[in-house]
Amino acid sequence: MSNSWYEVLSVLHLMAMLSLSQANTLLLPKKTADSYQSKVSEESRRASVDIFLKAAGYLDFAVQLVLPQFPPELRKDLPLDLAEGVLQALSLQALGHAATVQVMIQDA
Repeated sequence: MSNSWYEVLSVLHLMAMLSLSQANTLLLPKKTADSYQSKVSEESRRASVDIFLKAAGYLDFAVQLVLPQFPPELRKDLPLDLAEGVLQALSLQALGHAATVQVMIQDA
């Protein structure tokens, strides 16, 4: 499939997956020298919310503006992880994670 829109879609997907990985890494507890318990800083939580939202934006852009550029016969031949339903589900999941972390920030 030598379509420039396929390349754009692939790059957006990659950027979203890297963003999700980065956001999840920020939410891993870090041990501090003066504490016995591991904890996630509020700054890391806030940064992860922004990154989750960025990932959702990449995925939404892919679904709303890039996928419509594909003819129907090419859409059927896309790899499963680039299918419209999968991209939408990942976008909603990123939004859900952002909302959950934001609630955790407010409750803290």
